[in-house]
Amino acid sequence: MMRKIVLLTIIALTFWGCAGLSRSYKLGTEAALGKNWDEAVKYYQRAALESPENSVYRLALFRAKLAASTAHLIKARELAFQGRKEEALAEYEKALSYDPLNRIIAGEAKSLIEEEVKEEEPKKIRIEPPVKLKVDKEEIHLKFVDANLRSIFQALGKHARVNVLFDEQFRDITFSIDLVDMIFEQALNSLCLASKNFYRIIDERTIIIAPDLPQKRIQYELNAIKTFYLSNIRAEDIRVSLTQMLRTQYKAPNIIVDKNINTVTLRDTPAVIELAG
Repeated sequence: MMRKIVLLTIIALTFWGCAGLSRSYKLGTEAALGKNWDEAVKYYQRAALESPENSVYRLALFRAKLAASTAHLIKARELAFQGRKEEALAEYEKALSYDPLNRIIAGEAKSLIEEEVKEEEPKKIRIEPPVKLKVDKEEIHLKFVDANLRSIFQALGKHARVNVLFDEQFRDITFSIDLVDMIFEQALNSLCLASKNFYRIIDERTIIIAPDLPQKRIQYELNAIKTFYLSNIRAEDIRVSLTQMLRTQYKAPNIIVDKNINTVTLRDTPAVIELAG
């Protein structure tokens, strides 16, 4: 489901303002439509570097990175199950390079490394810690009266030298707020709470603002992945059972079936993954 969301978003962005899009962006979109996520990320990164202020490019890059991370993580789990640990670790590192915030990926890679340590000499595998915003701790003194909400977020970001992106469903309303005697993250949290939005960190200098709605929380919250390797039951039967068990009023679970090796891969929140067993 995540891949479908990414592809639909990319298609929509391609048709919106197509004439003004760069060649790098178009090549990235072609790669994404072919599910070649590594190439898509490469071209989207190039497009974003060529036009740093273009939010369409940055948003496409963000979503392509999530899709690339998913693809490499699924591959890592398959390789680990087959006992090909070196190759699995390489895939885990690629997955982490695209989604450094994902503690689940880091935890799985760490567990695999610890298994190797028991069998042979330790190997130095570097796992990046979760990304945090790199901002100063100086206090902010900003007041806004009847200003556009988008411009308030942008002013706050400019003050802290943080790039601010906006989800396509963000509503730019007239807003008033005092952000006085606060550090950046306190001000950002206050503004999000008051305006009924939330943010997610993309990298140490970039955030994305989205409406605080259940479906948006689901879209942007950190995901975990678990693969079930089956022997005495068909993967399709398990998919049906998991869908019935985990479906909510907001979404159906994101389940991928591989009939060739009889596996079911579930991508969802850590809580849902734990519920699935």
